[in-house]
Amino acid sequence: MVGVLVAEKENRKERKMYWDAPVDITLEGWMEILRDEKVTKEKDLEILDLYYRTADYSIRPEIAAMRLGWKKEAIAVTRPISDFSKRVVAKTGITPPDREGGGSWWWHVPFMGHYKHEPENRFYYFLRPELAVAYKLVFCE
Repeated sequence: MVGVLVAEKENRKERKMYWDAPVDITLEGWMEILRDEKVTKEKDLEILDLYYRTADYSIRPEIAAMRLGWKKEAIAVTRPISDFSKRVVAKTGITPPDREGGGSWWWHVPFMGHYKHEPENRFYYFLRPELAVAYKLVFCE
């Protein structure tokens, strides 16, 4: 029986490789959020800028933390992302993506995610396309 449960757990892991639940924020909505200093703090902008400047807007949270010169742990980035997401939800009234076991995926408000198996089988966050375009329009033009 234990072997069956382990196999089921492994199958669930294999099926869920890409997190792309929609959030109801338009390009214009993201632009407004980025301009609102009550919602988007300096630390949020540091994180978003780093992701924006990667080749595919994608990096592992722990690598992002190291590149930003913060603690070399994912939580150094994931906690501020969660806080940012909660402010975004409070401002917009959107419903954040649901966790399978209950609760919310706060990181999933500004990011989508995926596993890259080669070479290290790690989880990467990447900016939502509308957010990446909004960032470019607000800060790079």
